[in-house]
Amino acid sequence: NHVFRTSLNGVWGTSIFPGGTFAGQSQSISVNGIISNQWVAENISIVCFAYNVANGEVVQVTSEKLLN
Repeated sequence: NHVFRTSLNGVWGTSIFPGGTFAGQSQSISVNGIISNQWVAENISIVCFAYNVANGEVVQVTSEKLLN
């Protein structure tokens, strides 16, 4: 059901907390992209995930529909 169409911030994403972090700390980033006219906007979800660069472990994931 799901197809990866594009990355909004490069192959490896945006580096956050390069010196490490602690519980409860947060970070916000903004990205821009262009929706292809071949895609159905109502079916698009934006997926954001955080991973550990040292070992590739995904530590957090969230997904939101583009349009409600």
